[in-house]
Amino acid sequence: MDKELDKLHDLARAIIKQQFDKERALQAAKDPSFSDSRLKKIRKVMTQLDQNHKIYADQMDNILSQGGSTQYMGDQLRSAVRGVEEYALEAFKLLEDDSVHHKIQSRTGGDTLIEAPGDRVRRVMARLEDHFGMEFGNAFGPGGNLTADMSLSNRAHKWDERARGLEKQSGVGKEPTKATTAHRRSTAGSSKNLTAAQLADDDSLFEALRGNIQQQLDDAKVGGLTDAPRQELVRALTDDPMAYNPAATAEDVAATKSRIAAQSAEDLIDTYRGGYGLEVSNGSIRFNRARMTALAGAGLAGFSMLGTAASAAETVGRGQIAAKTKNPMDYLQTGLSAASLAADFVPVAGEIVSTPADALNVLIDTIRDPKSLAEGAMKRRQQERKEKLQSKPADAPERIQSLSAGFAKGGF
Repeated sequence: MDKELDKLHDLARAIIKQQFDKERALQAAKDPSFSDSRLKKIRKVMTQLDQNHKIYADQMDNILSQGGSTQYMGDQLRSAVRGVEEYALEAFKLLEDDSVHHKIQSRTGGDTLIEAPGDRVRRVMARLEDHFGMEFGNAFGPGGNLTADMSLSNRAHKWDERARGLEKQSGVGKEPTKATTAHRRSTAGSSKNLTAAQLADDDSLFEALRGNIQQQLDDAKVGGLTDAPRQELVRALTDDPMAYNPAATAEDVAATKSRIAAQSAEDLIDTYRGGYGLEVSNGSIRFNRARMTALAGAGLAGFSMLGTAASAAETVGRGQIAAKTKNPMDYLQTGLSAASLAADFVPVAGEIVSTPADALNVLIDTIRDPKSLAEGAMKRRQQERKEKLQSKPADAPERIQSLSAGFAKGGF
């Protein structure tokens, strides 16, 4: 099957390359039939086919076995590739106003990747997928290039004012700087043409693409971190640990969408405002408790000084809830949050107070609302903090104390 698939890929590449050359010739001649839109589509399909030809096996087989003119088969191939992409983008978009981000951009390799022999491209792409531990192109779901955690707000995705719907209503606007978005570098960088030397052999092509791809993955992580507080609020609001979860399948995302659809527009708008540091509206008590659970989880995620901002926001928020409900339990949770905040100003030793205080607040939230995401949030944040601690040297003071989640010396 691999040899047959390789032949299909080579034939598809040849057809698309012929279309590309024809369109470029029309462009050079300033022919009125030239279409800039069509050229962009051809360019995109060229690189998407090379990034991961395997996921188009059935489509290539059906189209090429039926035959027809080169123009017809090329158009059919472009339509098929676009169809796979459109399905993936829609399947992994959680909120209607989200933008699903390709971790590795479609035009990686530029116009010149098509000049390399097909067998070289396949070998190098296989090496790169092994190197980065993921599938490229329009592969979606766990381990793919399109995952649920990359369903980003417009603010986290690109540095522009093109927010739609609820995000636009929220008034969060764009990031203060482009450097904190998933597209913090120009897309022209990722689609830069490769040189003849870079295309000359497997190792040269591998190194040229590896560096490009690593930069793009780093950029995607930045965008994900920027959007993480909002995503955490949506998880808490919907009681769904699979919301914006990189391990989510298309079926998981569909289930999450149903939960999101059951929420009020006001609460969903407040996930943007709360996630990006704006004052939230008088949302439901349930949303505000979910927001405080997320902030308590954020306090668990880092070391004392890193959790200070989350503890401060949580203390204020819980105080507002208590003032509204007059519930003694809400006043108790406000006190716990205040204790965590005070302890955050004591480096290292403050962990002994702040971590149990945050954990207790999450536990109380769980008991008060058994369907909530609180328990999942606590486990997730504890695991994140454990990994951070374990990345430090064994004799680091954060790891030595007995309550360290990194359990280096005598910890648990």
